[in-house]
Amino acid sequence: VPGDHVVYRDKRLTINGVPVPLDSAGVYTSSGPGGGAVHYRYREALGAGHDLIVNPARPAEEFEITVPEGQYFVMGDNRDGSDDSRRWGTVPEANLVGKAFFIWMSWDSTRFRPDWSRIGNRIE
Repeated sequence: VPGDHVVYRDKRLTINGVPVPLDSAGVYTSSGPGGGAVHYRYREALGAGHDLIVNPARPAEEFEITVPEGQYFVMGDNRDGSDDSRRWGTVPEANLVGKAFFIWMSWDSTRFRPDWSRIGNRIE
């Protein structure tokens, strides 16, 4: 939210100097013939809590920002594959017009196509 100091370092999220609690939730393997890429699944205690995945094969990318007034920082659940505020910047408050309730798109980067098994699933 506006004014927060957000740091993503060593694949861990810290907000205002406090690391966001993260618990192991097993392994995520992307779908596809013969199996797919293996990622680590975590449960992150931020807001209502949510699952995320981290690709251990990708190097950690560091990011740090203090969110400007009237702006919001958004971050995807696929920490090494999401296109989010780390790449294209913060989102103006006026652009926030609804609440996510289902997965609209999920991209399988190992097969370079949509992951049809996730598209349309409800977000709890």
